[in-house]
Amino acid sequence: MWGDREGKIRKYELNISAEYLDVEFLETMDTMLLEMVHLYNAVKGVQDTSRNGTYHNKRFKAECERRGFYFPDKEPDKKYGWAFQKLAEETKKKIMELEINQGVFVIARKAFGGGGSGGGEGEKKSNSYKWVCPGCELTVRSSKPDISVRCGECDLLMIEE
Repeated sequence: MWGDREGKIRKYELNISAEYLDVEFLETMDTMLLEMVHLYNAVKGVQDTSRNGTYHNKRFKAECERRGFYFPDKEPDKKYGWAFQKLAEETKKKIMELEINQGVFVIARKAFGGGGSGGGEGEKKSNSYKWVCPGCELTVRSSKPDISVRCGECDLLMIEE
């Protein structure tokens, strides 16, 4: 949240880090809609998380369900609560009907010397690629770039580091 020193002006923002712009399109839309649910709750004064923002409570779950998500599990996760929502098929269809230019989601910022891209001219390219789960920070290495890796614990798309 942005604001002035007196607390009279309050502005909110949603953003996705430039390193995460090249994940699958609907994954990006899932993230943005999820953050909109958190923002809506914040503006309405609804506390939807606890444990320093890691545990998602039943108020979060209820608002997610009103906004086009469903929860495959019947019980909340012990550590994260109702944090593993999925876009409903009807919601995916509505997103696709918006005709968003998916071409803007094919590149992302890469750190110098990391993974299979980035770095300076003449640098030796690495034969190992590191993937990190944005939920539990599990890491996996592969010998191939541009693959899709999903965390078995969080069911989130892993991000190349």
